[in-house]
Amino acid sequence: AVCVCPRNPSQDVKFRHLVWQNGGNMLTFETNALIRAMTDVAKQFVPGLGSLRCPYTWCNIGGLSEDALWTHLQLYHCNHKNVKEHRCPICNVVPPRNLQVHYRNSHGPVARGEIPKEESTGVFAIVICRRASDGKFLMTQEFAQTGFWVPGGQLDKGESLCAGALRECLEEAGVPVKLKGVLEVLVQSRYWRRVCFYGEPEDGKDLPKTYPDYESTGACWVSVEELDKSIPFRSASELKWMKHVASGGKIAPLRIPKEYEKIFDDIQFDDSTSSL
Repeated sequence: AVCVCPRNPSQDVKFRHLVWQNGGNMLTFETNALIRAMTDVAKQFVPGLGSLRCPYTWCNIGGLSEDALWTHLQLYHCNHKNVKEHRCPICNVVPPRNLQVHYRNSHGPVARGEIPKEESTGVFAIVICRRASDGKFLMTQEFAQTGFWVPGGQLDKGESLCAGALRECLEEAGVPVKLKGVLEVLVQSRYWRRVCFYGEPEDGKDLPKTYPDYESTGACWVSVEELDKSIPFRSASELKWMKHVASGGKIAPLRIPKEYEKIFDDIQFDDSTSSL
């Protein structure tokens, strides 16, 4: 189901959660996002497009090509929980993880060599992004009912920390961001390292994405007061940094702290200089 409403309710975190609880897959106030969704829906039903069928038994739409099935999974099933009984309609495998993760990395554009396969680097970047005009923070709505979270994810191979953080903000939230500092560095081992950045939206470009896809089902701006137990979070540990920033807490300079320089000596910090 697609819900179209005015901007304010579509950006209300509790209303977004309510829509998804009641079977919604997309909540938007934005004309271009709605046009894109309707266009993609129409493209699925071109006669003779393909022979694949949606693996979700209650849906079972057929006649899809690989690309049409990929679009269908994101638009129709982005909010369905991860389960392990769904077989891939192309290779007949039951993926050990999420079906859409399997499809993204094994078929369609990846299989044709048009986009790279996701590779594990063990290095992560997340962003606590605050809008100065109202003090609200940027949050993404994760797919597969995994809750709300901050923009962030794993670096691509060869990607710098800053570039990865900026890319994740665009992919997951649709918002271009300026990084301003570092809030936290976590290191569990050489194979799991994460930097939490502080950032702000670029001037006049704070409109979050509302079209659901592989990266997220959308994004919204949330006040600290709205961060309560009625909202599910993928991980609540990062919320402390929103409260820290909102209360005027200290933000470290935009660089790797000296005590972590050696553990990050193989990772470029930004695209102009290596990690210090």
